[in-house]
Amino acid sequence: MTLPTNRPLTFEDFQFLPAGTLLILHYNAFNRGTFAWLHQGVDEAQHRIIGQFAYSEKPFSALGDYLYECFGWICRGSGAEPVWTKMPEGEPGDALDENGCLHPNPHGFPAKRK
Repeated sequence: MTLPTNRPLTFEDFQFLPAGTLLILHYNAFNRGTFAWLHQGVDEAQHRIIGQFAYSEKPFSALGDYLYECFGWICRGSGAEPVWTKMPEGEPGDALDENGCLHPNPHGFPAKRK
């Protein structure tokens, strides 16, 4: 399975991803960063993604449901930052509205669900 590089990831992108798959994921809405994701599975009822994350030169976290769905995109962190397999162009803040809130369409992509 090949994950898309031209949009944030969705719950459907993770549904059939084999446990043990290691991904390098990026975010660029409020902040800009990259982390490793060791995928374990999905929680269908809560639309959450289960696995472990690690940032540069840090050990992997405990197993948990750290990725979650917001506006149809899979997000990380308290700022609901959509995750991508390729770092999106632009600067942090480009996906924010005039009130400093994340657009439902980060970097020009329409929301999938409300």
